[in-house]
Amino acid sequence: MSWLQTFVAAAEAGSFAAAGRRLGVTRDQASKAVGRLEAHLGMRLFARTTRLVHLTEAGSAYYEQVGPALAALAEAERAVQVHDGAPAGRLRVNAPAMFGATTLAPLIPGYLASCPGIRLELVLDDRALDPVPNDFDVTLRIAATGARTRLGTITRRLFAAPAYLARAGLLDDPDDLRSHACLLYSNLATGVR
Repeated sequence: MSWLQTFVAAAEAGSFAAAGRRLGVTRDQASKAVGRLEAHLGMRLFARTTRLVHLTEAGSAYYEQVGPALAALAEAERAVQVHDGAPAGRLRVNAPAMFGATTLAPLIPGYLASCPGIRLELVLDDRALDPVPNDFDVTLRIAATGARTRLGTITRRLFAAPAYLARAGLLDDPDDLRSHACLLYSNLATGVR
């Protein structure tokens, strides 16, 4: 982690904690790295509050120069890494928790064995996180419609204990669910219940 990488991450994320998560370091390490850069330059790059950081005028001017330069360097590294034909670098993937744990997790060892140059970061979260500010390369979602690329089909099932059905009665139609006691998974991205 370089001072410049930390500065750019903090400028883009708006906090040292988020910058630290993005770079795999603690909030304090990110803050100290930016402090060292500020000491080196002899100027404040950020105005700090207890939770957020904002670029100063000098910080904004510096970011306008450093941000594109670091992006160009990262692109050059990727070009060299991929040039030998083998994928390499960090792959940051976001997926729903249950899907990630049951479907993706068993696939990870084989994938990493076939692509040893990949550093996989799997973030399991049921919230629909915006991939750009959260720095995800791939975002997987379970949705009824509107998916950008359909990867497969997920089957949803309804389960009931025999004792409950004996007490409450059988269902003849999906609308009958309205009169039954149900445990619902409420974090579906589509809101479909």
